[in-house]
Amino acid sequence: MEKVNNQEHGTTFEIPLVRFQDENLTLIQSIPPYIVKRREERQVSKDCFISIFGNRYSVPWKYARQNVTVEIFGERVIVESDGIQICEHRLIEGRHQVSRQKEHFEGLLKAAKDESYGKMPPVIISSKKPFEDSAVIKRSLSEYDQIIGGK
Repeated sequence: MEKVNNQEHGTTFEIPLVRFQDENLTLIQSIPPYIVKRREERQVSKDCFISIFGNRYSVPWKYARQNVTVEIFGERVIVESDGIQICEHRLIEGRHQVSRQKEHFEGLLKAAKDESYGKMPPVIISSKKPFEDSAVIKRSLSEYDQIIGGK
C-alpha cells in the first residue's frame, strides 16, 4: 500500500498520499453516529402480537387484527395507532424470541366473557335422525338376487 500510495496516479497525475493530506478531511471518529429511524406498517395478529425481524412483540389486546405503525429507533420499538403511541418495547437481538408485556392482556378475559364481545351464534341440534323423513324403500336381499339372475 505504501508503494502504490507514494507513486503518481495514472489518471489524476497526483501522488495519492499527498492529495489525501491536502484535502483536510474530518476524522470519522469526530462525527456523531447517524441516527436511523425505521417506520413500517404491521397488522396485529389475533393473539395480540406483531412480528419484527423474526421476533414477536405484544400489543394491547384492543388492537388485535388492526393495522399499526411501528417505529424502530436505536434499541427501541415504538408502536403507534392513529398517531398515538400505544406501547414500547426494547428491540430484541436474535430471532424467534418474544417480548410480552402482561398489561397488554389485562381485561381480555373479561371482554371475552362479555356477551357483546365475540359471542358465537347458538348451535341448533336437531332431534331428528338422518333420513327419517326420506322415502327409502326396504327390500329383501332375494329381490336383488332375482335382478341379477341369481337363485
